[in-house]
Amino acid sequence: MIVTATADLVPVTDIALLHVGALLLPSVKNQRLFGSAFSQSWNAILSIFRKNYPNKTFPEDVKDPNPAYAIYDTKRSLEVLKELGQDGWTPLEEALEQNVRIHA
Repeated sequence: MIVTATADLVPVTDIALLHVGALLLPSVKNQRLFGSAFSQSWNAILSIFRKNYPNKTFPEDVKDPNPAYAIYDTKRSLEVLKELGQDGWTPLEEALEQNVRIHA
């Protein structure tokens, strides 16, 4: 198995809003809405989990001296979220906590 040092993440609730916007907003026609809220290292994500769940055991940090980060133009996606009443992406730590609660 290949483990990369980075992950491109977007909360599922934000993706759902983008889908609603693409379907219902008259201002969105024939446009691609990129959902990439965070390009984070797995080590940063593990750090959040370790902080929030100190009694749990997590894997060691990924050892990669050259993590690769993808860059996407999400300006239009952020505009659509704003049109739907959400000011920006859901913060990473909040999104991870929501995911844990759903699957706990």
